[in-house]
Amino acid sequence: MFKYLFLFFLLFDSSKCDIEDNVRDEIFNNYDKFTRPVKEYNKSVNLYYLLELKELQLFDQKNEKITINIILTQMWYDEYLNWNFSKYPLNYINVNSLDIWRPDLEIYNSATKPSVLSELGSVKLEYTGKITWIRTMIISFSCPLELHQFPFDNQKCSILFGSWKLSKEYLDIIPVNVMQLSNFIKLDNLEWYKFYVSDDYKHNEWNIINVIVNHEDREYLCCPGELWPNTEISFIFSRNYDTYLVGIIMVSILTFVAMLMNQINPNNYMRGYILVFLPLSIIWIELNLANKIPVISYATKLENYYLICFSIIVGMSMYSGLLHRIIVNFFSEETDKKYVIHNLLIKTDRKRNRKLELLEKIDLYICKIILFIWILIMCIYFI
Repeated sequence: MFKYLFLFFLLFDSSKCDIEDNVRDEIFNNYDKFTRPVKEYNKSVNLYYLLELKELQLFDQKNEKITINIILTQMWYDEYLNWNFSKYPLNYINVNSLDIWRPDLEIYNSATKPSVLSELGSVKLEYTGKITWIRTMIISFSCPLELHQFPFDNQKCSILFGSWKLSKEYLDIIPVNVMQLSNFIKLDNLEWYKFYVSDDYKHNEWNIINVIVNHEDREYLCCPGELWPNTEISFIFSRNYDTYLVGIIMVSILTFVAMLMNQINPNNYMRGYILVFLPLSIIWIELNLANKIPVISYATKLENYYLICFSIIVGMSMYSGLLHRIIVNFFSEETDKKYVIHNLLIKTDRKRNRKLELLEKIDLYICKIILFIWILIMCIYFI
């Protein structure tokens, strides 16, 4: 009995293979893959497509370029590639993408030629002529950065899709989401994020918080009177700034240490000596930061904070050095003796001490004012 069952399934599979061969012979007979898949010349081919971001491979901030791994799904109808289901009871067949007409969908702002992991991809042809072509690609495109709020910034990186060869009169490009792919219906106010970013997406520095899709028909100077469908898919990236907090904390600690150094008696030369070397550490931190962002014509939020802390420490070191020289030149015992010899005046130690105490109090108030200003700046910048 098992032999009969085996023969039955074998005959069934072979008959199914024969049906598929007959379908291929019928639909590809005299088929021209260079001809648009419409029987009426003035009819436009509607191309529905979906982009799913799988992985952020590289965010080159220095050169303002981004590289992502995507899955591109394209769907359209080919009026020459269909068959009678009652005659050939097959819902679909898999075909080679090189054997059929393929739409001209290009990335206008591509930085390099897209790297297609599979040139053929997965092409599903249904008996109605509906074609679904899925490919995995690695694409690079330019992404101008807005760094005023760096590193607490969000970046908008946009991909511009369109056709180089065919206008809307011959090829209409329409972005859709997953729920629409089955019906080919275009709606407004879509929640694009759910469909354009993979659930497996993870990155240490960049999180995707939103996806914005803008589709419009544009008229170019080269082709007056012709409309060209353009789709701008914008990914909104939010930076994970934890790494840069290390630099902020280090600079803040250096500034706080400078404040502590200012509490040393101004008569001690070590106060100014130590303060002179603290700004060098901030310069090193700033140089390390400069290697991570492009050359820009404005200062970022983080650079402004570094500059403020650097200026405060340099100002305190200059102030401490000047104050020390004033004390040495005008309030030391040697100065008093010289002053007595040349002017025949008598200055007591008590008078000199009173002046020094007054000077130290003024110095203490100045240090407190500087500390208050620095704390205020930190609150304004980071709270």
